[in-house]
Formats: sequence, structure tokens, C-alpha cells
Amino acid sequence: MDMKIAGSGSITPGEYENIRISGSGKIHGPVRCRSLHASGSVSAEGDIFCGEEIHVSGSGRFRGALQAGEFHAAGSAHVDGDMTVAGEAKAAGSFRCDGGIRAGVLRLAGGIHVEKDAEAEEARISGGFYCGGLLNAERVELCTDGGMDIGSIGGSVIRVQWESRGWNLRNLFRRNHKGTVTVRGSIEGDDIFLECVNAPCVSGRAVVIGENCNIDLVQYSESIEISPEARVGRTEKI
Repeated sequence: MDMKIAGSGSITPGEYENIRISGSGKIHGPVRCRSLHASGSVSAEGDIFCGEEIHVSGSGRFRGALQAGEFHAAGSAHVDGDMTVAGEAKAAGSFRCDGGIRAGVLRLAGGIHVEKDAEAEEARISGGFYCGGLLNAERVELCTDGGMDIGSIGGSVIRVQWESRGWNLRNLFRRNHKGTVTVRGSIEGDDIFLECVNAPCVSGRAVVIGENCNIDLVQYSESIEISPEARVGRTEKI
């Protein structure tokens, strides 16, 4: 059974095919569905299990766990529980998860807060980002101009860079006032390139420490490059 809300309405617990909300919709209790599309405002009091896709444009609040094949949000989205997405989890704007995230691909931009771990095959994150635990993916790409705070980072290929890389006067001014990526634990990978990173330890096969990095210890097994504009306490070949 499909469920449609145009204007204002509510949805009772149960199983549905396609849920479409245009306006303001409230979901009471756990719901299973094939797809959920919301434009405007949606609030869910229970767990959401969606076999295919969830699309939120506007404001979405999910007060339980969320599971979906795909998740796309534009605007503001808040998930209180854990979030599991088989394919792509994409958010632009303001996004918060008070649990952990596990996804095939993470594409997050804007103001992002993940209270626990974030795991994916590929993670591309830009803007301001907080992760309370481990950010782990085969390929990690972080672009920051607003600062990031991460527990630790693990992956095969890790790229962290300042978002604006042009040479006009405006970008030169911004580069001198950039936000940094603070990693409270270690950064461990195979191929690592870092800019604007503060971390106690970096360990990898081929490591490049770029400008405005502040690293206490860099461990490498094959090669290392250190920018004259970076500070590294010591290096160690392993």
C-alpha cells in the first residue's frame, strides 16, 4: 500500500510500499517501506527500514535507527540512532547522526556531525566535520575550509586538503586563515597526502606531509615527503 501526504498528516506504524510527503508529515512508530520521499518536513518517532531509497528535501528528523538502500538529504537531517545504508549516503547542508554510520559510499558536504564511527568503501566529505570515533574507508577524501575534528582515520588511500587551492588574493587570504583538521588519534593508511592536519601519529607506505601540518610522529615504509611549511616532530622508517 502506498501512502501520500499533501499538506499535513501522520502515518501509523506498519509496512508500506512508497511513502510520499509534501508539506509536513509525522511517522509514528517503526515503519518498513520500499521508498520514502519527503519534501518539506518529516519527523519519524520509530525505526525506519527502507528497502530502496530515502530522499529528504527540507527538514528530516529520525528519532530511531535508519536503514536504507540509498539515502539522500538536502537541507537539514538528524538521525538519533545508528544509520546503515547499502549504497550511497549523501547529505548536503546540516547533517547529524548521534549513532554510527555504515555505508557503501559517503558523500557529505556542509556542517556534518557523526557521534560514533563512520565506515564506508569510499568517503568524500567537505566543509565542517566532526566524527567522535573512527573514520574508516578504502578511499578517504576530506576537503576543509571550516575545520574538522576526527577521532582517528584509517584507509588505503587518504587525501586531506584545503578546499580552496587557487592563487588569487582572496584565496591567499583564506589560506592564511584556514581551519585545520584535528585528528585526536592516529592516521593509518597506505598512500597518504595531508594538508592542514594536526595529529599525534601518521603511519603509511608512501606519505606526503603538506603545508600547515603539525605531526608529532610520521612512520613510513617506502617514501616520505615533508613540506617546509609543515612541522614534524620525528620520522621513523618501519
